[in-house]
Amino acid sequence: MMGLALTLGLMAVTPAAPDRLGASACGDCHGTAFESWRSSAHAVSATNAIYRAGFRVEPRQFCVDCHTSTLARAEEGIGCASCHAAAREAGAPAAGHAVALRARADLRDPALCRDCHEFATPAFEEGAVRMTSLPMQRTYSEWLAYRAAGGAGTCQSCHMPGGDHGMRGAHDPDLLRRSLAVTVTDEASGARLTLASAGVGHGFPTGDLFRHLTVEVRAAGDAREDAWRVVDRMGRRFETRLDGATMRAYKVETADTALVPGVPRVVALGTGRGRLEWRVRYHYGSERDERRGVVTAEALFATLATGTIDGPSRARLGQGAPPRADYSASPRAAWPAFSRARSRRRRAELSLGSRATAALYSRSASR
Repeated sequence: MMGLALTLGLMAVTPAAPDRLGASACGDCHGTAFESWRSSAHAVSATNAIYRAGFRVEPRQFCVDCHTSTLARAEEGIGCASCHAAAREAGAPAAGHAVALRARADLRDPALCRDCHEFATPAFEEGAVRMTSLPMQRTYSEWLAYRAAGGAGTCQSCHMPGGDHGMRGAHDPDLLRRSLAVTVTDEASGARLTLASAGVGHGFPTGDLFRHLTVEVRAAGDAREDAWRVVDRMGRRFETRLDGATMRAYKVETADTALVPGVPRVVALGTGRGRLEWRVRYHYGSERDERRGVVTAEALFATLATGTIDGPSRARLGQGAPPRADYSASPRAAWPAFSRARSRRRRAELSLGSRATAALYSRSASR
């Protein structure tokens, strides 16, 4: 019943729109694209477990505006019209369609993805919303740094190969596993993992600010889930601070240790005696989400690599583990470019483009 109530709540704060703009109407003529989209994260952006849990805690209109199509039904999530419909001032509807459509060149431009996957963190003060200088998502900036360092590929070429509307990404565990290369060494000085993203044109993880990776170990043979111990965490960290002048709380980013293209990360597993098991885990939510216990483990975690450490020079990768890293294939110069981009971003609100998102938030604040 709680899930049903939440869905009804989403529909209540979403502007009504004619059913003719729903994705199912597009499926009559574009069946292959429609069937691919139905299996995508876009299709369940407003109904997946993590979003529902977050919305239950903080039911903000700006959440709805980003996770649902403004031109179709709330339960549809991000549908066809979200990407394909042009602005109203674009002119008359396209032949056989209910609305004007974006040109093919626009649909193939990575900037199309920017307005949903790069935006600032809003601050809510006395009923008004204000955009801060802290990025909530910044995947587009990360990709720009990767491209400036010689990286190849675009959002569409990686996530929509051949026009696939499944748009596979972070919620595809198999894709995540192929995107992480792990090298294991076990010497007298201790066991180490070397991690690097493979074929990824942005940070890993990227997107939602709470996503992160952990490297965990436990004694081999100990089957208890609570026996795992985190030895490293890769992702963003934040603190809430108090402005002494205004006495208002604000959030700051204190660290970003997500993997950068071409920059390996070495993690020491320790020199303990006996066999060790290790795993690399992808977390879709924050530690707070995990403590709440309202979302299943299947929705919160994906295990990307596993293995055992027997002793010096006898490290083993587990079943289905990714290939060893080949750092020569990645543009190692991406790190300084990425650092410069991050510094510029912190000096200016929305420096690399979320004007459309800022306008969207402004509309939310006026409702």
